[in-house]
Amino acid sequence: MSTTANTNNNNKYINDSLAVQYRHRPAKKLDINPSQGLLTNSLPMAAMFMRNKFLAWFSLFTTWHYFLTTPSISTKDTKNPQDATSFKLVASIVSIVVCYMDMLFIPKGSGNAKQPDVAVGSK
Repeated sequence: MSTTANTNNNNKYINDSLAVQYRHRPAKKLDINPSQGLLTNSLPMAAMFMRNKFLAWFSLFTTWHYFLTTPSISTKDTKNPQDATSFKLVASIVSIVVCYMDMLFIPKGSGNAKQPDVAVGSK
C-alpha cells in the first residue's frame, strides 16, 4: 500500500467537531516570599562578617535560586536599586571572594615569621 492510501483511510476517522481550540492563559503572578528576599539580602553580609565559607556558598545558591524564580523586573520599575536580583547575586559573589581573600592575598604575619624575644628578668 502507498502512504497516500493510509492517510486517506486515517482521515475518515477524524472528527473536526471533537478538536479543542487552544486558548492561551497567562501564568499566574507568583507571590514572592518576603523572607526569601530577607535571606538573600542578609546572608552575604553575614558570610562576609564571619568569613564563613559555608554561609557564602549557601548565600550564592539561595540567591541564584531567587534569581531564577523571581520574574524579571527592570531597574526602572523598582524604586530601590538594591531590590534588583542582579545586585543580590553580585553581593553573594563578593561574599565568596571576601571569604577566600586569605588564599588570594597571603597576610604578612603567616609563614616562618621570627618569634619575638621575651625579656627575662635578672635575679
